[in-house]
Amino acid sequence: AIKSFQTGSTDFLGKPFHPAVLRHKVKVALDIKQDVAISASMAHILREATDRVSSAEVRAKEADSKLAPMQLSSTDQEELRARMEVAELRAKRAEQELAEMKEKQRHQQQLLAQL
Repeated sequence: AIKSFQTGSTDFLGKPFHPAVLRHKVKVALDIKQDVAISASMAHILREATDRVSSAEVRAKEADSKLAPMQLSSTDQEELRARMEVAELRAKRAEQELAEMKEKQRHQQQLLAQL
């Protein structure tokens, strides 16, 4: 058993084994595999969203620097502020979701370690 863990195994089932234990181990392993796939997909989506938000923030800063010498109407200023707030909220939400995913992955790794 120890040698199998040293070579990368995440679980071990000795003989004789109880069928219910085997079913449970298989179910947990499949659930974890699905969760890891979902987490990877979400991480990819979050990276793309974060990149888009960062790009939007850069464009907004560039626009601000170009617009600084110009006089904007109060309506335009409010709209610009609102757009920047939305970009900041999206970035914060992406960071929160990423933190939640990391916590979920940490929990999954703990579950695997317990098997």
